[in-house]
Amino acid sequence: MRKLYIFIFFVLISFAMGIFYWLAIRPSNVVKKCHEQSLQESVWTYSYTSYPDLEERDKLQSQAYKDYYNSCLKKNGLNP
Repeated sequence: MRKLYIFIFFVLISFAMGIFYWLAIRPSNVVKKCHEQSLQESVWTYSYTSYPDLEERDKLQSQAYKDYYNSCLKKNGLNP
């Protein structure tokens, strides 16, 4: 009987760790990854050589960042 309690305890602990990973750690990692990718893509897409006007480039990069970021979050199963 004691072995059954120990087994149930470990199953519950494993389940709790899985839930914590899925609801806390995974989304945090996805957000970090999406931020890095979106920043890189937006800067790469609208570079200084293509758009020398600073204000126009900043607007385009900002909008591109938002678009890349939202699509990355959706692709990874998170709501933007």
